[in-house]
Amino acid sequence: MKTCSFILTLLICVSCVTPSRLGINYKGKKIYTSSGKSIENQNIDLIVNSLSKEDVGYDIKELKNRFIPYVYRNEVLTGLIQKYPDLKIEIVITPSEQIKRTWILDALIIFDGIWPLMPWWGSTNLTAIMSIKIPDKTSREFKFISSEPFTILSYPYYRAGRILTEKYSLTYNNLFEQVGKFKFDELKEYYVSSVVVPDISENKYTFKYRSDVDRNIPDLGVYYQNRFALIIGNEDYASQQSELAVEANVEFARNDASAFKEYATHILGIPDDNIDFILDATTGKMKQALTRLSLLAKNSQGNAEIYFYYAGHGLPDEINKEPYLIPVDISGNNVTDGIKLTEAYRILTEYTSKRVTVFLDACFSGGARNQGLISARGVKIKPKEDPLNGNLVVFTASSGEQASLPYSSKEHGLFTYYLLKKLKESTSNVTYKEMSDYLIQEIGLNSVLINSKEQNPQTNVSPQIKDQWQTWKLR
Repeated sequence: MKTCSFILTLLICVSCVTPSRLGINYKGKKIYTSSGKSIENQNIDLIVNSLSKEDVGYDIKELKNRFIPYVYRNEVLTGLIQKYPDLKIEIVITPSEQIKRTWILDALIIFDGIWPLMPWWGSTNLTAIMSIKIPDKTSREFKFISSEPFTILSYPYYRAGRILTEKYSLTYNNLFEQVGKFKFDELKEYYVSSVVVPDISENKYTFKYRSDVDRNIPDLGVYYQNRFALIIGNEDYASQQSELAVEANVEFARNDASAFKEYATHILGIPDDNIDFILDATTGKMKQALTRLSLLAKNSQGNAEIYFYYAGHGLPDEINKEPYLIPVDISGNNVTDGIKLTEAYRILTEYTSKRVTVFLDACFSGGARNQGLISARGVKIKPKEDPLNGNLVVFTASSGEQASLPYSSKEHGLFTYYLLKKLKESTSNVTYKEMSDYLIQEIGLNSVLINSKEQNPQTNVSPQIKDQWQTWKLR
């Protein structure tokens, strides 16, 4: 009889066990890390979608105890949790429907409790969808997959489908380690400070609100979550380049950017958290900020409205006449180390947006508010004009070989002063065409009256919107 039972045992081989479809969700109130420090966060949930009947709430709790520390090992997730206390993190883990075995010899089951006499080996796959929700900001999902081998020397058949036991630690640990090390690049901008103001050792800048356009700005009190802005005021070039005199600086560029930020918030309705504001931006900071703006457009599903304001030096490449934006750490002798204007436009329009609006209080001919950065050239160059793409409208301060001049008594650039003046008078209930006509008329006349030089603004638009942009409203 024993011999028959043994032979029957050898003949019967059950290939796989499929876990039953149960759902257990454990929300822990206090989690302890390996160092003994407790973490209280009820907003981190762990769900396992496929469990055997033997798995209980304790197993989920134990699994969550292992998961939480990996969340706090991740720099981005930790930064988000600190900045947004109501941040929601949920990870939904779905093991493979079958635990795949490479080889198994099961015992004949006559009653519960019979143990297999032989070891078995195999692997199981875990697929995890991690959802992260920042209240009133964004929601993102990230997918992780883990597959690790396991070895079970002695395990009861009726619990062979269980997935939370320590026998499967390698698979879960690999999954959690992926989370701990993942970069979460799409979320970085939500915890990195959005306002960058450099420390200028000799004279820290403070916006004085001295001009009429700086004071009594109407606050319309309406904000649009899909509007994003990058505002740059590059004034102090001399501090970054020892060979330059202060005459190389762009007079009032900080005032221009600071005032435009006030209008962006109060009149254009751009939330503070959606504005990157940089004074005296280096090459690295400008490139990072432009890339961030592009990512915001990418993750807005085509609904973003992008604004880019720049006051500072612009210069052309003497050889091919390509215009460049000049960060404060780039000299006039190394123009091509700056930000090519066409590349800036490409980044801004790389992903579909409802509209992209650019204001440039800079010239690209070699002329400037002050002559120091390019005085050695002695001649001006008419910059090359390339066609625009996307839903892009560009308001520029001057044309051709002209310089973009200051309005010294107002402590602003001439272009920025009249741009802000029109926004203030119309509380932004103005069309793009009306703004364009106003800037051309007012600056064209007053540049001669104030500076005795011509300055004629331009408005350039992409072909895709040539029949639409005139009726767009800035508000």
